[in-house]
Amino acid sequence: MQSVVSCATRALSLARAPVSVSSRLGGASKGSSFAAPRAAALRAVSHRVSSVRSFAAAANQVVEKGDKVSIHYVGTLEDGEKFDSSRDRDSPISFVVGGGMMIKGFDKGVLAMAVGETKTLKCAPEEAYGTADPANVMKVPKKDVVDAVGAEFTTVGERLSVGGGTAVISEVTDTEVTLDMNHALAGKTLNFDIEVMSIERLDVKYKDKFKVFFDISIGG
Repeated sequence: MQSVVSCATRALSLARAPVSVSSRLGGASKGSSFAAPRAAALRAVSHRVSSVRSFAAAANQVVEKGDKVSIHYVGTLEDGEKFDSSRDRDSPISFVVGGGMMIKGFDKGVLAMAVGETKTLKCAPEEAYGTADPANVMKVPKKDVVDAVGAEFTTVGERLSVGGGTAVISEVTDTEVTLDMNHALAGKTLNFDIEVMSIERLDVKYKDKFKVFFDISIGG
């Protein structure tokens, strides 16, 4: 879930979000990371020279962690409403299984499937975009929003960019606007009809030994 950093209303930066915001299937975005002044961040950085070869799936090959796969899917909510479809775009989604690119339920749901196989996945909120967090909902003076984006865009359902994230206006009163920064699919069970279109097995052979050194960056 995206975290919300509380701040004084007058410091809130508002702008219209892009008109087309696709939910797609990427993992939920992480909130901004803030380093304390003069704090040192220590992180391990690996450097290695490698050669990577990929192989098309054999007839009896099934999806394993680390494979690059292409998947066609149609995503629907519990009431049958379709929220996304790769088939409508005629473009399957490609990703590396287990690479953290997809929501958990979708990522693990393709394991052990073969090319041409179909399946229906049911992803509970815990394996999709999580539950809606009340902390991600805030009220701001209506005047601030109108001054930032105009009265014509201060309406329920309008998407705004807020502090690097995206918020949806969920309520408008005479004096206040409620901004919801939860993912649009948070708290919802998602159903996917999927088909595996291709599997590529990545074969990595390292030319040099694995090396690790520590890179220290000073924040603030």
